[in-house]
Amino acid sequence: MAGDQVMGEFKRNSRETIRALLQEFRGKPVFSVRVWYRDLDDQWKPGRNGITLGIDHFGEFEKLIKALGDQIQKDG
Repeated sequence: MAGDQVMGEFKRNSRETIRALLQEFRGKPVFSVRVWYRDLDDQWKPGRNGITLGIDHFGEFEKLIKALGDQIQKDG
């Protein structure tokens, strides 16, 4: 995997965005969903809030997100 691949993002508020990326960490492929913020120089920086997992965990993460979505739909 060459460099970070931004897979998608959405605006959280006027200063933050949620970004999903495919990356490499210590030579291993990972995915992350993280809050990014604008610093004082108006540059995007990754924040502390988020999660980074090895891609071998993606299936379980996907099931978790689906279960959350199903419950949200059920609750209306």
